[in-house]
Amino acid sequence: MKDYRRKEGRKGSEKIRIKQTRLSSYLWENEKLSPDKLGRINVLSLFDGISCGKVAIENLGIEIDNYYTSEIDKYAIAISDYNFKNNIKLGDINNWKNWDINWADIDLVLAGFPCQSWSANGNLLGIEDVKGQLVYPMLKIIDKIRLLNPDVKIILENVKMKSQFQDFLTDLIGVKPILINSSLVSAQNRERLYWSNVSNIEIPQDEGIFFKDIMEISPSVIKGGKLKEYHKNKEGKLTVRGLCHIGTADINGMDSIKRVYHPSGKCPTLQTSTGGNREPKFSIDDTTWRKITPIEAERLQTLNDDYTRYGIINGHRVNISNTQRYQTTGNGWTVKIIQAFLEAWIRECHRA
Repeated sequence: MKDYRRKEGRKGSEKIRIKQTRLSSYLWENEKLSPDKLGRINVLSLFDGISCGKVAIENLGIEIDNYYTSEIDKYAIAISDYNFKNNIKLGDINNWKNWDINWADIDLVLAGFPCQSWSANGNLLGIEDVKGQLVYPMLKIIDKIRLLNPDVKIILENVKMKSQFQDFLTDLIGVKPILINSSLVSAQNRERLYWSNVSNIEIPQDEGIFFKDIMEISPSVIKGGKLKEYHKNKEGKLTVRGLCHIGTADINGMDSIKRVYHPSGKCPTLQTSTGGNREPKFSIDDTTWRKITPIEAERLQTLNDDYTRYGIINGHRVNISNTQRYQTTGNGWTVKIIQAFLEAWIRECHRA
């Protein structure tokens, strides 16, 4: 994957180039560890989305035997099918008992289970919500695999949530979560909980990436408008989360969607719902703002440019709308964070 950080205005940045390319991550360069110890792995990705987990696996050069996916979103499946022709699609997780797979062969289970039930920005119904109850088939699947393969690894992800929900899920899953902010490896403030039985996870070092470093220089389409307010005195002043709220967009709606940020800071968390001016906004100058582009959204998740541009539907390549590109990317994982867990798994194999 390319390093999108611009050279201008980044003193010493040329000394800290940590590129996410196949077999050339910081870990491999310093510890000389090979993924060959894992052999060819079988992966079951529940709530697979756009297959960000597979991107992470392939970025590290880990060989995949079978990659099984469970997903129901039409456009997420289309994007995955365009990027990975050999994914084995299993369908709705509620029908898992009918899946024709060898459960004992599964080496890794990935699951970014639905967050709307647990998020402060969702309905906060937890397990009482229909989507919240999807944790039960997920856990039944994991339990079935564990009985047949006690060495199976799991990486589960969800939003930062209130302690009541977190403790409830932790009791069900059986391992304590780790809170990691994607801002360490990208220009996005994105706090997520990760439950995993991979040991000795090394939290990624802060790469110091801000939105200005991943901005498109001349995007083909710019959607934006005028600023109602611009607070020049806030330029360069970042919050503890790295954001720089610089002004207010002259649009209708809730205050939260009117916020405009300065490119010198981080981007707020990508949302899973789009439209209605919900996409993050950045100032161009002290009078105008624009939305982030789909390519910038992909970079915020450490995906390749145009990863979500095309999909396969009914055997034909189709263009994916910007609305769906934003939504599916916001629903995805930050690839480089998942790589940190996979790197720890490889270290485990080398120590065994």
